[in-house]
Amino acid sequence: MADIVKVPLAIVKMADGSRVHLYEGAAVPDTADKEHVKTLRESGAIGKAPKVEPAPGPEAQTGKPTTVDDILAEVGDDVEKAKAALEVELVSEKPRKGVVEPLEKLIADAEAAAQ
Repeated sequence: MADIVKVPLAIVKMADGSRVHLYEGAAVPDTADKEHVKTLRESGAIGKAPKVEPAPGPEAQTGKPTTVDDILAEVGDDVEKAKAALEVELVSEKPRKGVVEPLEKLIADAEAAAQ
């Protein structure tokens, strides 16, 4: 994990003796002088970059199932859930045939059985 600059501006000595100006948030090059990096780390001017977690997928953001199998499993034989899931699927950018057709069939079968 690379070090990053934690202060507004850090002047970092390179292994070849040159110096570079790095602004807050910039990564410290691997070619920086190791002893100087140690000194900057101890002073708090630089530090380890924070671990960044990947953004959660759509399921984690909504808390609802998003795969075809998960949606159908969640709906089961519940006609009301099927209607709600179908409505959500139909307003999506790309309604999935594997979700729409089984839900429509479940709703149609339930309506036919009710007559």
